[in-house]
Amino acid sequence: MLNEPSTQYRAQQRENADPEERTRPMPLIVAAVTLAMVAFGVIYILLSDPFGNSELGDRRTLADLSGPAPGASGAVDGKQLFAANCVACHQATGKGLPGVFPPLDGSEWVQGEERTLANILLYGVSGEMEVAAVVSG
Repeated sequence: MLNEPSTQYRAQQRENADPEERTRPMPLIVAAVTLAMVAFGVIYILLSDPFGNSELGDRRTLADLSGPAPGASGAVDGKQLFAANCVACHQATGKGLPGVFPPLDGSEWVQGEERTLANILLYGVSGEMEVAAVVSG
């Protein structure tokens, strides 16, 4: 019964052909979209300036990352913030401790760009640096 020609013919009919790469190649549109996405990613990384000075943070302030708080008037008590966060190291006078904590009073860092100062406050700075002609670190 198994060796009958009709049985062998039906068994061959149930079989599928072996798949081949040439019968179903990757569509060109898929290859083009993939290539375009990779090219966009490379161009974005090269043009987005990811290689900035890491000691100064990523140049975003907290205000850049979040909108205004609901009901916030925008007024900040700087004296209170300084007393709570800075006095321990930079002293109440803002003169700092020579060789350890740089002076803030009259510092080019404090008088300079607001973004840089905000990033220092948010992320800190480490290493040797010169502030108001005094080297600390």
